[in-house]
Amino acid sequence: MLRRIVQDVETGKPKLRQRGYVYQKGKKKGDQWNPTERTYGRYRIDVPGIHKQKEVRIALGYCRDELDAMLKLQREMTDAGVRDLEKVRECISSTASFREQAAWWVAEMSAGRIVNAKKRELIDPNTINAYQNAVAYLNDQVGNLPLASIDNPQAKTLISKMKSECRADGQRRFSDKTIFEYFRVLRKVIASVLDENFNSVHHRSWNLAAIGLPRVNPKKQRRPTLTAKEMTTLLSKAEGQYQMFYFFCLVTGMRVSEAVAVEIDKHIESDCSINRRTEPCSIQGISRGTVLRTFSKRCAVAKRGRSLMFSGASVKSCCNEAMRGKS
Repeated sequence: MLRRIVQDVETGKPKLRQRGYVYQKGKKKGDQWNPTERTYGRYRIDVPGIHKQKEVRIALGYCRDELDAMLKLQREMTDAGVRDLEKVRECISSTASFREQAAWWVAEMSAGRIVNAKKRELIDPNTINAYQNAVAYLNDQVGNLPLASIDNPQAKTLISKMKSECRADGQRRFSDKTIFEYFRVLRKVIASVLDENFNSVHHRSWNLAAIGLPRVNPKKQRRPTLTAKEMTTLLSKAEGQYQMFYFFCLVTGMRVSEAVAVEIDKHIESDCSINRRTEPCSIQGISRGTVLRTFSKRCAVAKRGRSLMFSGASVKSCCNEAMRGKS
């Protein structure tokens, strides 16, 4: 009854040794089979996080003979995933909890050993910080669960809890976008466990509809924007360096922290040209470098002493020029 993976003599491929056992109460092996008596079966399953196997006994009803009973037991074992070679490997290969794997995952990203899957570049520190915030919450919910035991039912429970949580003012604690991103982090941590061939150990077929994962609608997201009139009003009331800074953020689409990080002589030369060797990354499909180049050209023309005077039309024109430069 010991379950383990062995090599098939004929094909040379790995297979499961366990086949299960059928019996009738009060009869020993080798006794005559009685089709009018009830039949039972037993097999062992691997429990994630526990070294010892667990025995399972099921009722098979009435069977014509022992072969018929074995066929029924095999179907039951298949439905339970007992004969799935990948699931067995998953259960016996890793006993790490979500908390342990998430800590390793974040550490590997911080050290640069895990890179962006599409760009093959180092993951931005701000992105890692966002992942750490998500992991901190997920640890409270599923941190102690073995990775092999986290599947659709556990994901459904997690998402339902996130949807139901509210702040003190009665508003939802998590938006649909936040729930989507936290679930994405959950998937990334589970998929980060690799075997000796660098293939994922924990394969999952996530049923997004069944677990209730919200679909993010960009039109319904909170994405505040400024009209040309509002931009003009803001810039006309600003003075000195603040007017330059406000315009810089409006045109480039940068966050305050990103705009502050831009350095003269590193990203922008003293003549307002762009240092292409340190050109910033892209955002929302528009190259920030393209926007900065357009911005620097307008600055070179629009400089009037210490202050800059821009109309709403010039702000819109600057953005349009950046879009044309992208295409």
